[in-house]
Amino acid sequence: MKHTRGFTVVELITVVAIISILSGIVIFNAVTGSARSRDVDRQADLKTLQSAIELYKQRYGRYPAQCTPANPGAAGPWSGQPGTNFACVTGEQYIMGHIDTTDYDRDGNTTERFTFAPEFIPTLPIDRRIPDANSGYVYAVNANGTVYKLAARRTVEREVVTYAHPLKNCDADNTSRTTNQSQFYSTAPICNALITTGNKPNNCQENDPLFQTTYAVWGGNAPGSGTTVGSSADNTEDIICL
Repeated sequence: MKHTRGFTVVELITVVAIISILSGIVIFNAVTGSARSRDVDRQADLKTLQSAIELYKQRYGRYPAQCTPANPGAAGPWSGQPGTNFACVTGEQYIMGHIDTTDYDRDGNTTERFTFAPEFIPTLPIDRRIPDANSGYVYAVNANGTVYKLAARRTVEREVVTYAHPLKNCDADNTSRTTNQSQFYSTAPICNALITTGNKPNNCQENDPLFQTTYAVWGGNAPGSGTTVGSSADNTEDIICL
Protein backbone atom coordinates (compact mmCIF):
# COMPACT_ATOMS: atom_id res chain seq x y z
CA MET A 1 0.00 0.00 0.00
CA LYS A 2 1.25 3.47 -0.92
CA HIS A 3 1.34 5.94 1.97
CA THR A 4 0.67 9.69 1.49
CA ARG A 5 3.26 11.95 3.09
CA GLY A 6 1.79 14.37 5.67
CA PHE A 7 2.79 17.98 6.27
CA THR A 8 5.95 18.57 8.20
CA VAL A 9 5.96 20.89 11.22
CA VAL A 10 7.82 23.55 9.22
CA GLU A 11 5.26 23.40 6.41
CA LEU A 12 2.36 23.73 8.85
CA ILE A 13 3.99 26.74 10.52
CA THR A 14 4.54 28.32 7.11
CA VAL A 15 0.91 27.82 6.08
CA VAL A 16 -0.37 29.23 9.37
CA ALA A 17 1.92 32.26 9.00
CA ILE A 18 0.70 32.94 5.46
CA ILE A 19 -2.93 32.66 6.54
CA SER A 20 -2.29 35.04 9.45
CA ILE A 21 -0.66 37.61 7.17
CA LEU A 22 -3.48 37.43 4.64
CA SER A 23 -6.08 37.72 7.41
CA GLY A 24 -4.29 40.76 8.80
CA ILE A 25 -4.29 42.43 5.39
CA VAL A 26 -8.01 41.79 4.96
CA ILE A 27 -8.82 43.12 8.45
CA PHE A 28 -6.59 46.19 7.95
CA ASN A 29 -8.23 47.03 4.63
CA ALA A 30 -11.69 46.61 6.17
CA VAL A 31 -10.84 48.88 9.11
CA THR A 32 -9.16 51.61 7.06
CA GLY A 33 -11.90 51.43 4.46
CA SER A 34 -14.51 51.99 7.15
CA ALA A 35 -12.51 54.91 8.57
CA ARG A 36 -12.31 56.55 5.15
CA SER A 37 -16.01 56.00 4.69
CA ARG A 38 -16.74 57.64 8.02
CA ASP A 39 -14.64 60.66 7.05
CA VAL A 40 -16.58 60.97 3.81
CA ASP A 41 -19.82 60.79 5.80
CA ARG A 42 -18.60 63.53 8.16
CA GLN A 43 -17.84 65.86 5.27
CA ALA A 44 -21.21 65.14 3.69
CA ASP A 45 -23.02 65.76 7.00
CA LEU A 46 -21.35 69.16 7.44
CA LYS A 47 -22.16 70.23 3.88
CA THR A 48 -25.78 69.11 4.26
CA LEU A 49 -26.12 70.99 7.54
CA GLN A 50 -24.42 74.05 6.04
CA SER A 51 -26.96 74.18 3.23
CA ALA A 52 -29.84 73.83 5.69
CA ILE A 53 -28.41 76.54 7.97
CA GLU A 54 -28.08 78.96 5.06
CA LEU A 55 -31.65 78.20 3.97
CA TYR A 56 -32.80 78.97 7.51
CA LYS A 57 -31.08 82.36 7.36
CA GLN A 58 -32.64 83.13 3.98
CA ARG A 59 -36.09 82.46 5.37
CA TYR A 60 -35.81 83.94 8.87
CA GLY A 61 -33.05 86.55 8.57
CA ARG A 62 -30.61 84.96 11.02
CA TYR A 63 -28.84 81.69 11.72
CA PRO A 64 -30.46 79.21 14.14
CA ALA A 65 -29.56 79.40 17.80
CA GLN A 66 -27.60 76.92 19.91
CA CYS A 67 -29.10 74.71 22.54
CA THR A 68 -28.72 75.15 26.29
CA PRO A 69 -25.72 73.02 27.32
CA ALA A 70 -26.34 70.48 30.04
CA ASN A 71 -22.81 71.08 31.36
CA PRO A 72 -21.95 74.73 30.59
CA GLY A 73 -18.51 74.55 32.19
CA ALA A 74 -17.37 71.73 29.90
CA ALA A 75 -19.27 72.84 26.80
CA GLY A 76 -17.59 76.22 26.50
CA PRO A 77 -18.89 78.12 23.44
CA TRP A 78 -20.31 75.01 21.76
CA SER A 79 -23.51 73.03 21.72
CA GLY A 80 -23.10 69.47 20.51
CA GLN A 81 -24.34 65.96 20.03
CA PRO A 82 -25.66 63.74 22.84
CA GLY A 83 -23.17 61.76 24.90
CA THR A 84 -20.46 64.45 24.79
CA ASN A 85 -19.36 67.38 26.93
CA PHE A 86 -21.32 69.63 24.58
CA ALA A 87 -24.66 67.85 24.93
CA CYS A 88 -27.88 69.83 25.38
CA VAL A 89 -30.36 69.80 28.21
CA THR A 90 -33.12 67.24 27.79
CA GLY A 91 -35.50 68.05 24.96
CA GLU A 92 -33.19 70.35 22.99
CA GLN A 93 -31.15 69.69 19.85
CA TYR A 94 -27.67 71.06 19.23
CA ILE A 95 -29.06 73.33 16.48
CA MET A 96 -32.29 74.77 17.78
CA GLY A 97 -33.95 77.49 15.72
CA HIS A 98 -34.96 80.69 17.52
CA ILE A 99 -37.84 82.68 19.00
CA ASP A 100 -39.09 85.39 16.64
CA THR A 101 -39.01 88.30 19.11
CA THR A 102 -38.67 90.86 16.29
CA ASP A 103 -41.73 89.53 14.41
CA TYR A 104 -39.58 88.89 11.35
CA ASP A 105 -42.44 87.17 9.52
CA ARG A 106 -44.83 90.06 10.36
CA ASP A 107 -47.62 87.86 11.68
CA GLY A 108 -47.97 89.84 14.92
CA ASN A 109 -46.51 87.04 17.06
CA THR A 110 -43.31 87.91 18.96
CA THR A 111 -43.14 84.64 20.91
CA GLU A 112 -43.25 82.24 17.98
CA ARG A 113 -40.44 79.67 17.79
CA PHE A 114 -38.98 78.79 14.42
CA THR A 115 -37.45 75.31 14.37
CA PHE A 116 -34.45 74.06 12.44
CA ALA A 117 -35.23 70.33 12.43
CA PRO A 118 -37.33 68.85 10.97
CA GLU A 119 -38.29 71.95 8.94
CA PHE A 120 -34.91 72.32 7.19
CA ILE A 121 -33.40 68.89 7.80
CA PRO A 122 -35.26 65.73 8.91
CA THR A 123 -32.91 64.94 11.83
CA LEU A 124 -29.58 66.27 13.04
CA PRO A 125 -26.72 63.89 12.21
CA ILE A 126 -24.60 62.40 14.97
CA ASP A 127 -21.01 61.18 14.66
CA ARG A 128 -21.25 57.59 15.89
CA ARG A 129 -17.52 57.03 16.31
CA ILE A 130 -15.89 59.61 18.56
CA PRO A 131 -12.62 59.22 20.48
CA ASP A 132 -13.92 60.82 23.70
CA ALA A 133 -16.52 63.17 25.18
CA ASN A 134 -14.60 66.24 23.96
CA SER A 135 -15.37 65.51 20.31
CA GLY A 136 -18.26 65.00 17.86
CA TYR A 137 -20.53 67.36 15.94
CA VAL A 138 -20.60 70.83 17.53
CA TYR A 139 -22.24 74.15 16.67
CA ALA A 140 -21.71 77.76 17.76
CA VAL A 141 -23.45 81.02 16.80
CA ASN A 142 -23.29 84.58 18.09
CA ALA A 143 -26.16 86.12 20.05
CA ASN A 144 -27.84 87.89 17.14
CA GLY A 145 -27.41 84.98 14.73
CA THR A 146 -25.16 86.69 12.18
CA VAL A 147 -22.16 84.31 12.34
CA TYR A 148 -22.04 80.55 12.93
CA LYS A 149 -19.53 77.71 12.92
CA LEU A 150 -20.16 73.98 12.63
CA ALA A 151 -17.51 71.31 13.15
CA ALA A 152 -16.81 67.60 13.25
CA ARG A 153 -14.51 68.13 16.19
CA ARG A 154 -11.49 65.84 16.68
CA THR A 155 -12.99 62.91 14.76
CA VAL A 156 -11.12 62.84 11.41
CA GLU A 157 -9.54 59.42 11.10
CA ARG A 158 -7.75 58.85 7.78
CA GLU A 159 -6.19 62.18 6.82
CA VAL A 160 -4.33 65.09 8.35
CA VAL A 161 -6.28 68.30 7.78
CA THR A 162 -4.17 71.22 6.52
CA TYR A 163 -4.81 74.83 5.51
CA ALA A 164 -5.34 73.57 1.96
CA HIS A 165 -8.32 71.43 2.96
CA PRO A 166 -11.73 72.83 1.91
CA LEU A 167 -13.15 71.93 5.34
CA LYS A 168 -10.27 73.16 7.50
CA ASN A 169 -11.05 74.29 11.05
CA CYS A 170 -10.04 77.95 10.54
CA ASP A 171 -9.29 80.19 7.59
CA ALA A 172 -5.64 80.96 8.30
CA ASP A 173 -2.16 80.46 6.93
CA ASN A 174 1.38 80.36 8.26
CA THR A 175 1.89 84.13 8.40
CA SER A 176 1.23 86.43 11.33
CA ARG A 177 -0.48 89.80 11.26
CA THR A 178 1.98 92.45 10.17
CA THR A 179 -0.29 95.09 8.65
CA ASN A 180 -2.77 97.35 10.38
CA GLN A 181 -6.25 96.08 11.07
CA SER A 182 -8.08 97.63 8.13
CA GLN A 183 -5.48 96.36 5.65
CA PHE A 184 -5.40 92.92 7.23
CA TYR A 185 -9.08 92.20 6.75
CA SER A 186 -8.97 92.99 3.05
CA THR A 187 -5.71 91.23 2.19
CA ALA A 188 -5.16 88.22 4.48
CA PRO A 189 -7.16 85.27 5.88
CA ILE A 190 -9.14 85.68 9.04
CA CYS A 191 -7.73 83.99 12.19
CA ASN A 192 -4.11 84.67 11.26
CA ALA A 193 -3.89 86.51 14.55
CA LEU A 194 -6.38 87.83 17.03
CA ILE A 195 -6.10 91.52 17.82
CA THR A 196 -6.35 90.82 21.55
CA THR A 197 -3.41 88.38 21.61
CA GLY A 198 -1.38 88.98 18.46
CA ASN A 199 -1.18 85.24 17.78
CA LYS A 200 -3.30 82.61 16.06
CA PRO A 201 -5.15 80.51 18.65
CA ASN A 202 -3.74 76.98 18.92
CA ASN A 203 -6.75 75.40 17.26
CA CYS A 204 -6.13 77.55 14.15
CA GLN A 205 -2.50 76.45 13.76
CA GLU A 206 -1.80 73.79 11.16
CA ASN A 207 0.41 71.71 13.48
CA ASP A 208 -2.17 71.56 16.27
CA PRO A 209 -3.76 68.09 16.81
CA LEU A 210 -7.26 69.57 17.04
CA PHE A 211 -6.80 71.39 13.72
CA GLN A 212 -5.46 68.24 12.06
CA THR A 213 -8.44 66.11 13.15
CA THR A 214 -11.33 68.56 12.70
CA TYR A 215 -13.55 69.39 9.72
CA ALA A 216 -15.48 72.68 9.88
CA VAL A 217 -17.73 75.07 7.95
CA TRP A 218 -18.91 78.54 8.87
CA GLY A 219 -20.71 81.57 7.51
CA GLY A 220 -21.86 85.12 8.09
CA ASN A 221 -20.39 88.40 9.25
CA ALA A 222 -20.88 90.10 12.59
CA PRO A 223 -21.75 93.79 12.88
CA GLY A 224 -19.17 96.09 14.41
CA SER A 225 -19.52 97.81 17.75
CA GLY A 226 -19.01 101.55 18.00
CA THR A 227 -16.26 103.07 15.87
CA THR A 228 -13.44 100.67 16.79
CA VAL A 229 -11.33 99.80 13.76
CA GLY A 230 -11.81 96.16 12.85
CA SER A 231 -14.52 95.54 15.43
CA SER A 232 -16.73 93.78 12.88
CA ALA A 233 -13.92 91.39 12.00
CA ASP A 234 -13.11 90.87 15.68
CA ASN A 235 -16.71 89.92 16.40
CA THR A 236 -16.70 87.58 13.41
CA GLU A 237 -13.45 85.98 14.55
CA ASP A 238 -14.99 85.27 17.95
CA ILE A 239 -16.99 82.50 16.25
CA ILE A 240 -14.91 81.47 13.23
CA CYS A 241 -11.67 81.12 15.17
CA LEU A 242 -13.07 78.74 17.81
